[in-house]
Amino acid sequence: MLRVDSGKRQMIINAYKAKINEDPIKSLRTIRQELSKELAIGATTISTTITEYNTTKRVISPSKTRVKKTFRETFNELHRNAVRRHVHSFWFKREIPTVEKIHHAVSNDNSSKFQGQIFIGF
Repeated sequence: MLRVDSGKRQMIINAYKAKINEDPIKSLRTIRQELSKELAIGATTISTTITEYNTTKRVISPSKTRVKKTFRETFNELHRNAVRRHVHSFWFKREIPTVEKIHHAVSNDNSSKFQGQIFIGF
């Protein structure tokens, strides 16, 4: 789903004003449907943009969302294998590996794999 930025919102408002000037008697519903077909933007988006403009008299661009790093981007293969090794050691000792146990084992690991890395995201 693409976001409608402020340029497209301004285009919606300009087209809306032009339609109103052409025929002031037309209902908002028919104008919204015509603009949706002409601009290839959803009718709901056009409706919300027009109502927002009518109440605030300005066009606001949506805020940008932060791109979050995935688990694979945050931790390299070496760190994942070290955590995997701890999980397998729990199964080898016939214990159920819980998140709390894994976090405790990884935090107490003094190998060079986890030097300087206190919290691994559990």
